Formats: sequence, structure tokens, C-alpha cells
Amino acid sequence: MEFTIVETSRELVELCNKLATVGSFALDTEFVRDRTFFIQLGIVQVASDDVEAIIDPQAVESLEPLYALLDDASIEKIVHAGEQDFAALYEGSGVVPKNVFDSQIVAALVGYGDQISYAKLVGRVTGVQLSKLETLSNWTARPLTAAQIEYSIEDVRYLVQIRAHLVERLVELGRAGWEQEECARLEKEDTYRLIPPEEYYMRLKKGGLTDESLGVLQAVAAWREKIARKRNLPRGWILRDQTIVEIARRKPSSVKNLKQIRSLEPSQIEKHGAQIIKSVQKGIVQPIELVTQSRDKLKDPPQIESIVRLLEAWLYACSVQVKIAPSMLATRGELRKLAVGYYNNKIPELDVLRGWRRNLVGKDLLDLLNGVNELRIQDYKIVTKTH
Repeated sequence: MEFTIVETSRELVELCNKLATVGSFALDTEFVRDRTFFIQLGIVQVASDDVEAIIDPQAVESLEPLYALLDDASIEKIVHAGEQDFAALYEGSGVVPKNVFDSQIVAALVGYGDQISYAKLVGRVTGVQLSKLETLSNWTARPLTAAQIEYSIEDVRYLVQIRAHLVERLVELGRAGWEQEECARLEKEDTYRLIPPEEYYMRLKKGGLTDESLGVLQAVAAWREKIARKRNLPRGWILRDQTIVEIARRKPSSVKNLKQIRSLEPSQIEKHGAQIIKSVQKGIVQPIELVTQSRDKLKDPPQIESIVRLLEAWLYACSVQVKIAPSMLATRGELRKLAVGYYNNKIPELDVLRGWRRNLVGKDLLDLLNGVNELRIQDYKIVTKTH
């Protein structure tokens, strides 16, 4: 097996040309983000049947040859839980990966459980036990240690073998092609694109806030988002989420009033107090109405929680039978929407009612709501039955 540490543009071009000829390669990254807003890329690891390499972004002039491979739909990129890896590369290039095979996602489709770790998957497929001693390494420091190099290469060394095994399992179970549908999310720019600062408040807890307080929540959250990005600092270093929510509740009218908020440090008030109050004032004059009810709001069926639990039990029983993690089939929220929609004769558009999920469990869930299917206990197992 050829191994190299790529530290020049010429070496990177040669490596990428070689990977392009094999049509499929494993990819991983190591990065640091605990002290910054944006990802600090440390190294990129790649591997194929006859190549293992570490690319040093600090040494090469440009990663453009690698970005070209990411953008090439004819070349498959094999990753494990690769969203953050692609996000790190997207931040530096704006390139959205094409033709992705994520072994964590595919493992869930063939019975290895939801979000299995790379180390556990390697152990199950190859019998190799990986060391995780370098998990908290500083991957931006140089020179790289021998332990770091070995650890990082192991993260791609077995991916080609794992991919072959998982594809074999997909074929055996009659699920070939499902992996493309599930990995498609990693091939969309919305997965990596930062949301506008004015929309970040939607990710915070909004329960019990008035329209005016929601306006404050949006304004303060947007201010923090802009500051964090501009200064490349973690959001929590500017203001914590719960602090922003408390500011929105209290709507302080002066810097002095900010001292009543326990989670605000004196240093934060001194540094950002005036800007926080300015954002509060901006939010107060721009209230937000969250539509919680409307004439078309669907009614909950009687005993909705019991119905959802029944659907969950059916889903779990089916997942055991077909060897797929329940979370890959449907979430509890989707089951609730399905129950409410069915009761109101307005079946919602849900993932569980589309594609392979519909054929596997979606139709059965609708039949269960319609009384066609039933659950029973047999030999201490939940058994599904169709009339």
C-alpha cells in the first residue's frame, strides 16, 4: 500500500489524478472548532485500494484539485458520518459534493443500528479494534506526530472494504439503490449553507414569548450571529442561547437593567451592553407573530398519545423484522402528523409515505390506522399481522 503525506501542489495534483482513475475513494478530515465560529481544517485523509494519503492544507498552495474531485459526479466519495467533513471543505471552497456514499447512513439501512460509530463498524466488518487516543488532538499544530498520522489514516483505511460489504448487504436484502436516496441530502447545498442571521432565532426556544419578545429574540440573535461570524468566535462566547431568550423575556430598557440577568457576565455587559440594548429596541418596534392556530388547524384525534404509541410499537416491530433502525423509518413527530392527518382526512406529505419507506412501512401504517393491520404478543415478541 502506497502512503504519502502531501505537502506540495505537484504532489496533490498527482494524488488526485490517481484517485480520479479508480473512480471511488475514501475521504475524511480532521479539524478544530472549539475556539472559532468557522471550521479550522487540520488535515484531509484519502484512501483507495492502493493509496493512502494525508493532505496538509497548511502546506499546499491550494486544495483545488481535491475540490474538483468532490465536484465530479463520476467519482464516488466514501465517508462515515461525513456531513461535518464536507462542511469543512465547503467553507473553504463553496463546493457541494456529488456521488456520496456514507457508511453510517448505509449501515443503518442493513441492520447495524442508528448512527453506529466508525470504530464499531470497522470492528463488526473487519474484526479490527481501532485506537481512539487522538480524538482530542490539535490537528492544526505542526508537525503532526506519528500517533496522529496513524490514527487519521485508520479513519479511511477500511472504508473501501466497508463499502463493499455494505453494498453486498444491500443486494442481499433487496435494497440496492436505497443508499442513493438516503445519501442525497449530503449532495445538497442547503445542508452546508449558513442560514441568514435574521433566521437564527427560529432555532432557539420560543415558548411563552409575546410577539414583542419574539421581535427582540430575532434582533438579538441576529446581532450575535453577525458578531460571531465577523470575529470568528463561537456563538456562546458572545452570548449563550438561554441568555438571549432571557433578554427577550425581560426586554431590558437600559444597560443598567442588563445586570438583572444572572447569566450575563459583567464583562459581557461592559463589552456588548450598548449593542444589546440597541438590538432590544429594534426588536420591540418589529414584533413577530408566530401563527400557532388557524382556521385550517387540524384537530387531534381522541387519545392521540395512545395512537402514536401504537404506531411506534408497529414501527419498532417492523424495524426488527426488516433489520433497519426505527429512526431511519420515521420519527415520533412524523407518526403524530400521520395520525392527525389521517383523522382529518388530510394525509400529510411525509418521508415515511415516499420512496422505499412507503413500500416498506408507510402503507402498513395507513392500514393500521384503518384497522386492517394489528399487533399482538407472541413468544414475548411484538408480532404484526394483516387481516
